[in-house]
Amino acid sequence: MTEKFGIIIQARTGSTRLPNKVVLPFYNGSSILDILINKLLVFKDTYKIILATTDAPDDKVLVDIAKKYNIEYYVGDQLDVLKRFVDTATEFNLDTVIRVCADNPFLDSGFIQDLIDYFKSHPGLDYLSFKNHNGTPAIKTHLGLFTEIVTLDALKRVQQQTDEKLYREHVTNYIYANPDKFDVHLEKMPDYLIAREDLRFTIDDREDFSNLKELYTYYTQHNEDIKSTIQHVDQHTNTLKLMINNIKKYEK
Repeated sequence: MTEKFGIIIQARTGSTRLPNKVVLPFYNGSSILDILINKLLVFKDTYKIILATTDAPDDKVLVDIAKKYNIEYYVGDQLDVLKRFVDTATEFNLDTVIRVCADNPFLDSGFIQDLIDYFKSHPGLDYLSFKNHNGTPAIKTHLGLFTEIVTLDALKRVQQQTDEKLYREHVTNYIYANPDKFDVHLEKMPDYLIAREDLRFTIDDREDFSNLKELYTYYTQHNEDIKSTIQHVDQHTNTLKLMINNIKKYEK
């Protein structure tokens, strides 16, 4: 096991737009969190997988899920998500973090491996992820297919440099907003995704949940092939329309 490189899943039940969204049945009785952990277990023999949740009483159910899959967990600050990540990484002796958001059931493990390979072959990076045709970091799009890699040192420097609420809640925003202060690299997304600002595979509210729950059945029946799933979305205008509506609603 590579001790200092780990995967941290950011999860809570207290979403204001759709409470408990990560534990609601999403596909074949499995929740979004179940689905994500199962996807990430492919990395378990190499990297620690840690669920980082909060000390809110309602989030104990997330700890129980972590225990069910025999992965690590950390209970931290409810509001200061940046602190929660720093504390989690410190507790588990990590110096580099693969950050996973728990509202992205279509997360692609192949893209995670691509980032790991690039990061390990380019020493000195503070932050690595993908970008679209406008240069926008993947985390600021609605795709929900990608992760990001960030060093603990970079996160600690963010803590030292800003107390602004935005940057305490959105863990990596300060880093890619200040490329003069950090060594940031954004790889180009694949061609079939790079200009698709009309696609949304992340879940914020009930409309997202219902729309993507139906789509996830197609996705699983087609070997979790996101390219094929996008072609399916393009052929089903109502699915695409619902995506576009929520992209407008939750413009980042």
